[in-house]
Amino acid sequence: MNDSSFSNAPTHDVLYTAYQTNLGDYITLKAPGNSSTSAHGIIGIADNGIFFGASNIETGTTQMSNSADTPFDGANYGHIDSAGMDIKGLTLATGDGGTNGVINVKASVNGYFQQNGNTRLTINSSGITSSSKILTADGSQSSPTHTFTGDTDTGMYSSSANILEFSTGGTRRVYFNDAGIHSEYNLYTATNGMFRNYGGVWTATTGLTVNGFSFANSVDGTAMTISSTGDVVCTGSLSATTKSFDIEHPTKEGMRLHHGSLEGPEHGVYIRGRNKGTVIELPEYWLGLVDESTITVQLTAIGEPQNLCVADIKDNKVYVKGVEYFYFIQAERKDIEKFEVEYEI
Repeated sequence: MNDSSFSNAPTHDVLYTAYQTNLGDYITLKAPGNSSTSAHGIIGIADNGIFFGASNIETGTTQMSNSADTPFDGANYGHIDSAGMDIKGLTLATGDGGTNGVINVKASVNGYFQQNGNTRLTINSSGITSSSKILTADGSQSSPTHTFTGDTDTGMYSSSANILEFSTGGTRRVYFNDAGIHSEYNLYTATNGMFRNYGGVWTATTGLTVNGFSFANSVDGTAMTISSTGDVVCTGSLSATTKSFDIEHPTKEGMRLHHGSLEGPEHGVYIRGRNKGTVIELPEYWLGLVDESTITVQLTAIGEPQNLCVADIKDNKVYVKGVEYFYFIQAERKDIEKFEVEYEI
């Protein structure tokens, strides 16, 4: 076919056949005015596919071009064959025996997805980079939007507006919303992990009056509980530099009352009261609570001077010589170990 086949004919052939060893027999479609008879051209049709050459290929306002007029080269410029279409490093093909489509970017180049001349997505050997938002479906706890090929019911999703949720095993475990961070199951830290506050006052709230806090482990059980009204129950020892109470003043408006606790070198208990007669009955539970050998008694006469004294202490009773008196009785606990009063750091 030559120029005379067309109206407004160009001055040179636009279609001819030739031979190239790496492609076999082929036909080339050449640009008008190109008188070369070598294996160069815009498009080549060979027995193993269709190849795009070194010259420009234009469709509307879109142009693919290369800087040199070189022989057809599917590896560098482009071709279409049974495997798919390859355009200068970007391959559109089929995989898995033709059941799935494949877009392949060669390792030596970058693949760009552009919109209105602006690159929105880049694919290369380092991964995928997005320069704008990536919008996905909302997902659910059993089928999160952002998940993993080997664990499709674990990942991140958003079931409604203004909430970010994370699930494992198809169940929501933690979520973020306008109120803060919410955990629906256990919260763990590493061996040396801690909760730290670098600004302001860290306030822990029970949320509702019926709620509280419980500190426990699976071996020793509950160590301490704090009720929503401030009651503290501790199953172990409690040590402090000072111990005191601070309450609203019972008789003076606008004032508070602060008292410190009486300290001593033992875990002691006491009873006090007023008595007539010669026998003071000790509480029944003192039999298992106190060391009888540590019991001490203080007596104060009532009404008139008396020759008061403790005659004996036995059988959970205090025997007194006297008529009427106040008593203050103390003892050391025996149900717990004695503590060391002075010790090395």
